[in-house]
Amino acid sequence: MANSVGKTLGFRALRRSAAAVVAAMLGAAGMAYAHDPRLGEADAALVQAETLLLASQPGAVSTQVEREFERDIKRALDLLERVRERIAAAAAAVDGQ
Repeated sequence: MANSVGKTLGFRALRRSAAAVVAAMLGAAGMAYAHDPRLGEADAALVQAETLLLASQPGAVSTQVEREFERDIKRALDLLERVRERIAAAAAAVDGQ
């Protein structure tokens, strides 16, 4: 189990780093495209939610529960990405692009 935990923690650290870079890049991009500032604010809130989800950990649980946790986090992240795409589409429509 220690080996599994080490792999999970290493993977989580990598995901957190990637999330921070992506959040910074997307945050800057979000400011440029959103005609209505509330669209940019909504996008920023979703970026923060993604970062929090990526940083979350299941704690000391069984392997099965850890797999379920990871699956549910992935599903949540996928949904957030879809919502962010819809916000970008709304911003583009408002901006006439």
